[in-house]
Amino acid sequence: MKPTSPLTALAYLVSVSRRYGADPEWVLAGGGNTSLKTADRLYIKASGFALATIGEDGFCEIDRTKLDAMWRRQYPSESKAREAAVLADLFAARVPGEEKRPSVETLLHSLFPQTYVVHTHPALINGLTCGKDGERVFNQLFSDEAIWVPFIEPGYTLAKAVSLKFDAFVAEKGLAPRFMLMQNHGFLAAADTIEEIDRISNSVMRRLREFIAERQGLPPSVSAAAKGAALEGAASVRASTAPRARFEPDFSACAVNARDLAHVVATLERVYRAYHTGVPESPGAPAAQPASMELCILHHASRTVLDFATDSEAFAPLAGAFTPDHIVYAGHEFLRADTEGAHTGARTNSHTGARTDARMDERTGTHTVALTEALADFQRRNGALPRVALVRGIGAFAIAAAQSPSASATAASRAMELFLDACKVATYSAAFGGALHMTPQAVEFIRTWEVEQYRAKVAAKG
Repeated sequence: MKPTSPLTALAYLVSVSRRYGADPEWVLAGGGNTSLKTADRLYIKASGFALATIGEDGFCEIDRTKLDAMWRRQYPSESKAREAAVLADLFAARVPGEEKRPSVETLLHSLFPQTYVVHTHPALINGLTCGKDGERVFNQLFSDEAIWVPFIEPGYTLAKAVSLKFDAFVAEKGLAPRFMLMQNHGFLAAADTIEEIDRISNSVMRRLREFIAERQGLPPSVSAAAKGAALEGAASVRASTAPRARFEPDFSACAVNARDLAHVVATLERVYRAYHTGVPESPGAPAAQPASMELCILHHASRTVLDFATDSEAFAPLAGAFTPDHIVYAGHEFLRADTEGAHTGARTNSHTGARTDARMDERTGTHTVALTEALADFQRRNGALPRVALVRGIGAFAIAAAQSPSASATAASRAMELFLDACKVATYSAAFGGALHMTPQAVEFIRTWEVEQYRAKVAAKG
């Protein structure tokens, strides 16, 4: 049903935003975005607000006339100067009295004439957008109703590129695209009703599940619904004793050696405490943790995670960043440490040129020396310690430090969520030609972009 008034429409927008924002299949942490258009206004999620809890006061109100005028402006070619000028114009396009920061995706949302736009980052869809054959599969499945956008620096450059794609689609098809897939980014659906947004979103997910099911080799007699359930690990379709399917992540818990786990946690505590407080390391007697710094370490061990941690070859799909959200919340690079006594060799990431493999010598019995060296090597290369570390045979660790226990717990939880999401994306991408990571240039842009630095600051506050 199409809303009959702006106030009703905004209430609908809050409802759909919370529903998608609270569903981890669609949105994690502070990711995702939604918007609403009226005749003269655009309401878009303001920066710093989470979809899952947003209210009507979480949307920034924009004057559409001023927003449309931005398309006719000439902006500097240098990226930092351009984005600063665009941001200034976005602030100026706010209605009088509006103080919230408008989303950097405001221009992109304004391109679609439909009333509602919902932008999400489902791992299943990002398996396609982060797959080497993603565009080919998109053309096979969706090109009659949607547009594909290769990875382009977010902000004004992306909006301009989408406008060209959008215009070409309209010229060819005679109507606006219903949705858009953005390489190494996510999914955007546009419609005049919330019900149609849901139909579009669920249809794309269903068709991708069917495609993966065909690649998986499920028998033709299995219905589309059953295929989707199987890909979600439903016991009614897949026996718990069956081998894990190639394109399906398995996050069922696995037992690990308690003694080795304790040694790894102790090493992480010592190294990260010293890094964040400046207190010299002392393995035998770690210094007391100052009240101004609270450390949180989360551990996860499942079949999929332990498989990725096996060796450099198995880790390769995770050896680069998939999307901006992964960089903001979990870091641009994960560390993998090997607990085998036999040296497996360090691997150079073909995308970043960074070493992502370090050996831990089990002969020490505690892994302390080798893990400490691996962390120190990571710090030398990146200027900071990793937010996520994988240890062969032990699992994944998300580590965060903040001034309060709640803030450090939130940061560590988000890092783990986005790491596990990356594991999903990597697994699904195998059905679409294998993992396609962001380029080093794209990663550096995200790490230094003022907009993402602002998001990172908001995230750090918990």
